[in-house]
Amino acid sequence: MSRLLLRNWRVWQRLVALILVPTAVAAALCVQEFQDAGAQARQYHRTEAMVRLSGAVAALGYELAAERGLSNGYTSSGRKRADLLETVKAQRAETDGAAAEVRRLAERSGVDPESAFGYRIQTVLGLVDTIEVQRADVTGATPPMAVFTGYSTLISELLSFLDVIEQSGGDPELGHGQRLLRALALAAENAGRQRGMLNGVLRRGTGIRGDELTVVLVARQQHLDGVADFKSAAEGDEIRLYDETVTGDEVARAYGILREVIEAVEQAFSRGGDALRLNRVFRENAGDWFAVMTVLVDRIHQVEERIIKDLVGYSERRAAEAEAARLRLGVLLSAVMLVVLGLTLLIARSLVNPLRALRGGALEIADRRLPGTVRRLREDGIPVGESLEDFAAASVVPLEVDSTDEIGQVARAFDEVHREAVRLAAEEARLRGEVGTMFVNLSRRSQTLVELQLKLIERLEDDEPDAERLGQLFRLDHLATRMRRNAESLLVLGGVEQVRRSQRPVPLIDVVRAAVSEVEQYARVRPRLQEGVVIAGPVVGDLVHLLAELIENALSFSPDTAKVEVTGQPMQDGSAILQVVDHGVGMTGEELRDANERLRAPGEAGVSVARRMGLFVVGRLAARHGVRVELRPVEFGGVCVLIVLPRGALAEPGTPVPDGPSAAAVGPWGPSPAEGTDALPVLTAAEPTPVFAAAESEWFRRDASSSSPGWPAADPGWERAARVSGMPDVGGVTGKGLPKRVPGANKVHGGAAPPPAAFGPVRSAGDVAARLDSLQRGVRKGRHSSETREP
Repeated sequence: MSRLLLRNWRVWQRLVALILVPTAVAAALCVQEFQDAGAQARQYHRTEAMVRLSGAVAALGYELAAERGLSNGYTSSGRKRADLLETVKAQRAETDGAAAEVRRLAERSGVDPESAFGYRIQTVLGLVDTIEVQRADVTGATPPMAVFTGYSTLISELLSFLDVIEQSGGDPELGHGQRLLRALALAAENAGRQRGMLNGVLRRGTGIRGDELTVVLVARQQHLDGVADFKSAAEGDEIRLYDETVTGDEVARAYGILREVIEAVEQAFSRGGDALRLNRVFRENAGDWFAVMTVLVDRIHQVEERIIKDLVGYSERRAAEAEAARLRLGVLLSAVMLVVLGLTLLIARSLVNPLRALRGGALEIADRRLPGTVRRLREDGIPVGESLEDFAAASVVPLEVDSTDEIGQVARAFDEVHREAVRLAAEEARLRGEVGTMFVNLSRRSQTLVELQLKLIERLEDDEPDAERLGQLFRLDHLATRMRRNAESLLVLGGVEQVRRSQRPVPLIDVVRAAVSEVEQYARVRPRLQEGVVIAGPVVGDLVHLLAELIENALSFSPDTAKVEVTGQPMQDGSAILQVVDHGVGMTGEELRDANERLRAPGEAGVSVARRMGLFVVGRLAARHGVRVELRPVEFGGVCVLIVLPRGALAEPGTPVPDGPSAAAVGPWGPSPAEGTDALPVLTAAEPTPVFAAAESEWFRRDASSSSPGWPAADPGWERAARVSGMPDVGGVTGKGLPKRVPGANKVHGGAAPPPAAFGPVRSAGDVAARLDSLQRGVRKGRHSSETREP
């Protein structure tokens, strides 16, 4: 195959030929620059609008300062001079014109009302609307000082809008202009404040008060600070502009009069007077004070207007530059994209098509082929006589990438990875099968030994007359039963489908009792089951195992005095529900979620199963018969296990249930023992103990279709065995709920001859009571030394 073909080029050769990457980067940068230029242009247009609006606000503050001074003169004169009121009204017209300009520029700014700048503009418009409210105080009864303070507050809030210039642009030049404008506004406002306050004092003609002097002195100092701030921030041309504008005889006279007034007032107050008569300085300057100070304020305002004009011009130039840059970037980007498009398409296809085939094949292997192979290995194993390498080679189909470049080499490498993964999976399946077989063999051997041990214990129980030793044998019986269940759990781990086989249906109550008989502290279990639920034969053994695991778990994690409740009832849809409720330590929400997830999907047996074998076995047994098991919290502590038995796990309605102690002869559980005791459950006289019921579980496997028990008629001993299994002979029950055993009464000696009429010596009632008390102590001792529950 020729290496000159494009599809056979090396990756680095294609990357050299591929101009798309640097072009795309350049295009992306151009697009970003294009967007930035557009955003910058919009930003400078917005800044221009904010600067114009700031100039209008500064002009409005200038007019309001004049209106404040004239209004203070009118209110301080007693509001009786019509000529002063006319002057105020004339100034109000100027102020209204400045307010109208502010409203017009605010509407034309195009700023989003919901943005931060829009909020500032709305605030300014709200302040403009309060001007009429402030004017009402002038003609009303509001004290002159309160009117003056109201005007000053309004002007200060308006001038705070000047900060928006620097915020809107983020440009150093704009920030510099904003600082100059702010300093000039501070100087002009405080000059106007001195003008207005002293105008009121001069118009009143009765001297200056302490609060008025404070206003004048503070305003004088802030005026000087504003001028100093301006000169410290300004550059050479700006300082020259200020010096050339704020100059002349009128300005010098204004500063001179202000200095003389302040010095005269300070000298008067230094002598302790609260209200002073106008001195010579006041009389000489009362006529032209306001006009002279207005010249100073006007000159400072002229510098403000010049700086605002420069800022507007700067914003317009920067906006035009941003628009031009945006246009250049747009043309360049279009040209680059058109040139590169054809070459990009050609080279991209040579890369994309093989990569797409490689990706599709890899995903198919990961999603379908490999999981299917692993599933077949788990179900069927490796064919007999086939080696791991041959099986792996036959299971792998190469990817459909036939090029010889790096992409083709990656495809061949992936085929090798696929083949090795299949080989390892086959090896693991073989190892898993061997481990499972080892589990099964060990469990079978252990189970055989346990069964022999149980038979030996049963024989010892039958022949044991001593109550204390009989209690110890009961305890051994329980421990051996639990060992048998552990062996059966190992069979479940080994993959054996069903450990306990039964074809006969069994009532649910007998299934629960068989499960209870496999736990040590059976006396703490309280079944509350409704009749009418019959378990299908193939499900009985696994359900007994499942319930025993759950009941023992509940007993282990609840106090010794607490009861474990087992309830069950049929449902209308043909299923049945069981609940195992304990009132122990309970589980956290995270632990419950983890346990329920393991119950829903037990997975494969692994190292983690050793720590939670009971949970894994329950999940496996439940999944085998479609039973749903779920853990739920109990309100006041503990765990409730919900077990839902589907219709397939139950016997068909009307299915005959075989007679015998497991079905009909066993009555309901008796009353609970008194609180605070360790007594076992009280049973009726005809009801065997759970251990006895477990020992009699072999009778469940009799043929239900036979009218007779099915024992050989040649030996009457078998008939006696059948009668004993159906109705064992007991001597009543004790006050603690245990059946009174009659040694040898239920023993079958292997022939048709009846048992002896009596067994052993006749004991007194006190002797019997002492023996039963020993039995109870043995049971209590076994209970307190029970093993820790398996999680």
